[in-house]
Amino acid sequence: MTRNEIKLMEKKLDVEDIRAILKTDKDLVDKSVKGYVSYIRYYNEHELSYLFQFKNLDIGDVANAFGLFYIPTMKELKGKDISSFKSSIEKVNVNAIPYKDKNKEKQKGIINEE
Repeated sequence: MTRNEIKLMEKKLDVEDIRAILKTDKDLVDKSVKGYVSYIRYYNEHELSYLFQFKNLDIGDVANAFGLFYIPTMKELKGKDISSFKSSIEKVNVNAIPYKDKNKEKQKGIINEE
């Protein structure tokens, strides 16, 4: 682990700090959205629902923790209160964020064209 990684781990990040990191690589944005969707689906379907009730989960705060620029459309979120979601200070075109890995960008470009 590098010193910068350790310093990053020691610093308390707020949602704008996370978003600033995500703006540097579209792959991170994709992973963040995928992680959020997985988290919500698992939380909704897990076997300890009597302890961790989905109806009490603050959807907006979870989205903030993942640094999302928008909340993805999901059937699990229909009718849920997302008022605690902090939208980005500036409007961000997520599709305009470049991939750091140029091979990944080429792959995604080919997939999007099909």
